[in-house]
Amino acid sequence: MQIFMLESKHWSDLDESVIARDEIKQLLNDAGNEAAATLGYEPANINIVFKPNLPYVRESMGVGGSAFDDEMLDMTFDPKLPYGVDKFKEYLRDSVFHEINHVVHYAFQPKVEDIMFWVVAEGLAVVFAREIAGANQPWNDYEDDETMAGWLDELRSAVDPDSEKWYVDHPDGRKNIAYKTGAWIVDKASERTGKSIVELTKMSYKDITSLANV
Repeated sequence: MQIFMLESKHWSDLDESVIARDEIKQLLNDAGNEAAATLGYEPANINIVFKPNLPYVRESMGVGGSAFDDEMLDMTFDPKLPYGVDKFKEYLRDSVFHEINHVVHYAFQPKVEDIMFWVVAEGLAVVFAREIAGANQPWNDYEDDETMAGWLDELRSAVDPDSEKWYVDHPDGRKNIAYKTGAWIVDKASERTGKSIVELTKMSYKDITSLANV
């Protein structure tokens, strides 16, 4: 696994007496290798790019991430550590597990332009981070089956599938609709079949949806 710590003017906002760059790099390496090993995936070709203050730092966590394909992801953070160093370490580990799950899933299910691909991919990553890393995030928890079936119908019929309202804040006050719906689908597939999150990660989004019977 290769970790690339990019230079940035924003590093000056980090108090390195609290946590140094090298320690962050080690955290990324440890979490990345643990996640890949859990999924039975060879980490040698995984590349993690790390840079402060990329546009998708999650306000609720002070960190963020994005997976590009089956070999590359990037991670980011607010170097002012708004929630303190201990929460930063926790949230960074959670996020690395989430993004590594995407990387491995993309090796078995390449990206396609279908909102259900993204919904299931996010669900897999949420459940993996929840079950394996112990992540405790708002998108872990979803509503009852009737409500979630309604959300699924909304997503399937969305004319604006790329809109952030499905992934972050919806105008009606709901949050993380795609993440929660995806987690619900993945949990349903696991409950119905007994398949683990590791097994489901290596399946296509259509097969997972079919197994969930939704």
